[in-house]
Amino acid sequence: MKFYDKDEKQFVEFGDSFIEQYAEAYYYPENGEIDQPLIKGLSRCSQYSEREIDSLLESGIKNEEDVIHILAWKIGKIAHKTCSEKKPFSYSSDWADLENYDKWACHSSTIRLRKNQFPIKEIAEYVLVNLNHWEEDIEQNNWFGVLEDLNKAKREKGWKGLGTVYCITLLYFISMGKYPIFDQFADKALDVISQNKEEFPNTDDKKYEPLPSDLPTKDEKKMEFKKRYEEYCKKIGKLKDQLSDRYRDPQNRGLDRALWVYGHIKCAEDVR
Repeated sequence: MKFYDKDEKQFVEFGDSFIEQYAEAYYYPENGEIDQPLIKGLSRCSQYSEREIDSLLESGIKNEEDVIHILAWKIGKIAHKTCSEKKPFSYSSDWADLENYDKWACHSSTIRLRKNQFPIKEIAEYVLVNLNHWEEDIEQNNWFGVLEDLNKAKREKGWKGLGTVYCITLLYFISMGKYPIFDQFADKALDVISQNKEEFPNTDDKKYEPLPSDLPTKDEKKMEFKKRYEEYCKKIGKLKDQLSDRYRDPQNRGLDRALWVYGHIKCAEDVR
């Protein structure tokens, strides 16, 4: 397995140096300095909000607001440049009311997401109600049962905007890292690294098929979905086998961050 070493300007064997070179590029500078991203055009994340996300992964979901933070983070509604130590979750202007969740939840239950009203409060309540039995499902390796429950609620309640990737994100935090988060850029990076390809993951000629927005219900499509996610998990496992112990911990997000950054590379010139 190989990756592009930004210092040596060539493909080298995969190992800890992959994370050491690319994981830090996931963040904006903590001190507010202006710098150039490692990967051309890369939008980055706040170290303050990421610490809170790491804490949620370690401690598990405890309340509705935890679910709100998780979904806002994955959906891209955290205003990372304005996050701070005192305000680690600064929301984008169209979701700013959620910063005072208790006040907002007294009179609201949905928030605008693209063309729909996203029932974020109802989703958070549903997660809290089902958390205990989902944890039992996860102990039995029934990860798909968690997704099926979310998909069933989505259909029955008419929820708009809760796509499969967001459901997997909830699974990731409910399982406290046992089942990895899914991201298209990480998926692209995994493809080239795990197949030992001396190629960049995000070239224009690569056709990428995203996960279906709705969880498949027919047996054949259901099996295809399970197989794809399980293969994704296996690829991550194989990469972790090449890493030192600290990066193998399911709650260590170093590999996640490095894969996300690396997955944006289209060509060598993209890497500063």
